[in-house]
Amino acid sequence: MAVAKASTLELMGDYREHLVGSSESAEVNYAAELVKATEFANRKVCGEVVLCGGVGEYWARANGVKAGAAAAPAKKDKSIKELPSPHRHRALLGQGIAEVASHASSSHIVAVGVHGVVWAWGRNDHGQLGLGHSDHVVEPTRVTFFADKQLVVLKAAVGRHHSVFLTDTGAVYACGMNAMGQCGHATLKDTPTPRRAGMGAGTPLQDVVVSEVSCGADFTAVVSDEGKVWTFGSPECGALGHGTDAQHFKGHKLVFEPQPHPALVGGALEGRVICRLACGSQHTVATDEVGRVYTWGFGGYGRLGHNEQKDELKPRELEFFQDVKMRVKATAAGGTFSMASTVSGGLY
Repeated sequence: MAVAKASTLELMGDYREHLVGSSESAEVNYAAELVKATEFANRKVCGEVVLCGGVGEYWARANGVKAGAAAAPAKKDKSIKELPSPHRHRALLGQGIAEVASHASSSHIVAVGVHGVVWAWGRNDHGQLGLGHSDHVVEPTRVTFFADKQLVVLKAAVGRHHSVFLTDTGAVYACGMNAMGQCGHATLKDTPTPRRAGMGAGTPLQDVVVSEVSCGADFTAVVSDEGKVWTFGSPECGALGHGTDAQHFKGHKLVFEPQPHPALVGGALEGRVICRLACGSQHTVATDEVGRVYTWGFGGYGRLGHNEQKDELKPRELEFFQDVKMRVKATAAGGTFSMASTVSGGLY
């Protein structure tokens, strides 16, 4: 998934199941170049959504088979073609899309317009699209909650079954699955309509102005305007960076304790001003104001970059980028990997 401005692409993401969203697309023939997304105040050029990929069984389910039905997997509709090359998304033409949010673990997409209007489509069995229901949605559909409340959305992030929205006032709203507290709601119940995150008793996030949001599969991380990081959701593998994975036995079953209340991430981040976050399925990559990098969470496949496959329950600075010539300006996190671009033009 990408947002196009003239001959450039603004954001890339993951494609799964029926994320394509429209069976009527016109092929794009121009070359693509990756560029950094602009901030809301500087969004003067409208974008078009450009996409490619395939569709799976959930497309068929979204066209008549009830989600969660015990029937055999739906057969793929042969009339729906895969898109092996970039296509312009006609359903969003002229809407001025500034940002597209997807994730390696998700089967849904959220798009944010240049004026803060939100669209969503894809899998919706937990209400992760924020439309007030749990029916799958094939075509991009406007999330009217924010306009009804006169809220302007700057950015969005999505996890496996939840979505998070950042408004121009620095408030965070979330919807979808909340079984692990990934929406920041203490009730641990699914929320099909966006609700303010971290608003329960004793949760200091309600007094924090947030500037960045990112989602793992089942957790959420935010950065305040002061450069502090707050996380909530599933603590499995130390994904929250709180120094524990909060696992314990419940009867004869080993479980992870949900963490719905946003908590400050300390450790190596203490005294640092964090500017950017990138969350994989169970790990996080954070970059501070001078380009130092910190990672924590699941260490499998070496995704944390510490030359060992060990989970990190707290943030740990990456020694590889400590040299001033190796300082990082951008990072990305996939389901099982991490990437970083340095100020000298290197890609690692």
